[in-house]
Amino acid sequence: MTDIGVMIPTLNSMPAIQAHVSKLNEWIHHVGQVIVVDSESTDGTIEYIRENLAHDHIVYINRPRGLYQSWNEGISHIQKKYTYISTVGDLISGTTLKRLYELAEKNQVAVVLSPPRLVDTRGKRLTNDWPIHQFIKNHVTSSTYHLSAIERLVCSCLYLPGTLMGSSASNLYLTKCLLEAPFPTDYGHCGDSIWALTRPLDEDWLIFRDMESTFLVHKKMRSKNYSPGAYRANIYGLAEDQLLKMKASVSGKEMELVEYCHRELSSFWARKEAVMSQYRAIKAGAIPWYLSPKGWSIRREKYELNDRIKEIQRKVKNALLISKSN
Repeated sequence: MTDIGVMIPTLNSMPAIQAHVSKLNEWIHHVGQVIVVDSESTDGTIEYIRENLAHDHIVYINRPRGLYQSWNEGISHIQKKYTYISTVGDLISGTTLKRLYELAEKNQVAVVLSPPRLVDTRGKRLTNDWPIHQFIKNHVTSSTYHLSAIERLVCSCLYLPGTLMGSSASNLYLTKCLLEAPFPTDYGHCGDSIWALTRPLDEDWLIFRDMESTFLVHKKMRSKNYSPGAYRANIYGLAEDQLLKMKASVSGKEMELVEYCHRELSSFWARKEAVMSQYRAIKAGAIPWYLSPKGWSIRREKYELNDRIKEIQRKVKNALLISKSN
């Protein structure tokens, strides 16, 4: 795995960094390069890493706070063929990382995705309901799966603001792809999803189903401040543009599928934006939403939207399965 550069972004990560470094030390001596990007931590995180992370070639960078800004800064120093992003609290085994590397080399793909096991801060396993988990449940029957461009785009659009990207800490990336197109920094915490959405249609990706990695779902991620709502309209606009690009590059049944997705999702996104705008206004008011007739009307519309997207997802799933069988 000497062709892998590991980037570790940190910010006031104690005590999680202790377990993280312990896991890293099981395999990190096998990789070729380590970049640690510290965003002005003040709790001893960087000092702990310096004292305990066992690798002969570590570069330490300190920069102002900013999630994807830190990622991009660290990646810009990677000189190896592949990049692994080791976010604190999200653990991967050396066996899994080696397998991701072997698959990337064998298949010459830009990205190898794998589905993490979701856990809370107590280590309790949570329901696997991310788009990557849903896609694997519906479409993947073998250990590895080549992800076509139409699957990557269409299925990502079905789950916005999430995409098939999953957790970057469970994936392996071709470094040159990240250098050519750094993670977007103007979409809040959706930067890696937006990166996935805008990748070239002729780029090859692979899914590795049988993983051994975890993603830590902490309380902050369930808070209102973590919500991508403020960026949703821009994300939808970007997705529409990508669907139109895809439509221009396909024909036959594939074009019919992309046309269906563009038509139905454009209508769905417009309606959802209108409903969510009204919902935010009700929530910001002095009267609790459940005391307002308008609040209950918006609640009903939200349930109807949930039913509608499930119907679109079902039809797209069936169309993709038919396409694959042919």
